[in-house]
Amino acid sequence: MLMSPDFLIHTVIYLHLTAFTAIIITLAVCTKNKNTAEFVFTHFENNTGWESDELAFLIGLLPALFAFFSIDSAAHFSEEIPNQTLAVPRIMVWQALLNSFITIPFIITTLFCMGDPNEILNSKIGTTSPFSQIIYNSTGSAAASVILNSVNTWTALVCGLDLWGAAARIIFSLARDNSLPARFGKIHSKLNVPLDAILVLIPLAMIICLIYIWNSTAFYGIMSCVLAVFQISYGIPIMLKVFRFREFREMEKGPWNMKYFGLAVDAVGLCFSWFITITMCLPTLHPVTAANMNYTILIIGIVFILTTILWFSYAKARRGDLVVEGLEVSGAINRKTDSAGTGKRGSMDVDKAR
Repeated sequence: MLMSPDFLIHTVIYLHLTAFTAIIITLAVCTKNKNTAEFVFTHFENNTGWESDELAFLIGLLPALFAFFSIDSAAHFSEEIPNQTLAVPRIMVWQALLNSFITIPFIITTLFCMGDPNEILNSKIGTTSPFSQIIYNSTGSAAASVILNSVNTWTALVCGLDLWGAAARIIFSLARDNSLPARFGKIHSKLNVPLDAILVLIPLAMIICLIYIWNSTAFYGIMSCVLAVFQISYGIPIMLKVFRFREFREMEKGPWNMKYFGLAVDAVGLCFSWFITITMCLPTLHPVTAANMNYTILIIGIVFILTTILWFSYAKARRGDLVVEGLEVSGAINRKTDSAGTGKRGSMDVDKAR
């Protein structure tokens, strides 16, 4: 089938690798006046207004974290992936390693070929798409800039579909556990996907996009909030594992584990998670004004308030003691997964065994 999921995935992977290679070669060949190695590897430019370069560096981590925006997407599809106890961790690790292998030479090449960063940021194109301006300055061709960036746009679009599917699975699982209306926990009989959970995200995404038209500060605050909430969601289970280490040690481990190094890695990950969450709430510019204020902490507070209201007004009374893989636990359900690592495909069945 021409547009089967496997065909789409393989096409995007090859397109992704080809585009990165083409951009690196184009910039390296076409840029006449390259920056020096000293500029690339030792120059630090603080345009935040804060006197502390260390603080500016921490603030600069915010856009870099977007690279890990969907690193856990595979986990949300785990019930549909064959041999998920091995495949899902392997996917998460390898995607980070492979993209790092590609990204490092890409960043170094861009830094050599970008010219003066202030000129880029103050140009007409650079205010909205600095990288487009870099390609245009190097090639002198608007067509080359559009074509090379369109490939990146296509790759980003497919990544968006991946995030869309992962978010839909979250809504589906919450509805399946009675935390959201049951309608979102149903599987379409023909498509075999949680169609209602997928469709409900469309108006929500449109509303967020419209916020940018109304107020760009609010939009970027929401984006920062998303990254911060991601870190919080990663940190909570790690925190439970660290502080209840003895209980987790008695649990049966899957085929993918770090044995004795697991606790140390969890501790480092927990510290980073909470530290970077606090960093994301810092104002990015100084002096701080209403227009450049970082409203992440405010939006996080609103999210937690709405979540608390939803829990006490709807979800708490509807969640009972259910069964997951033969074990009675609070709020779980019978999920037919491949916990033994047999290689069989999981199921999205929602049979409740009370």
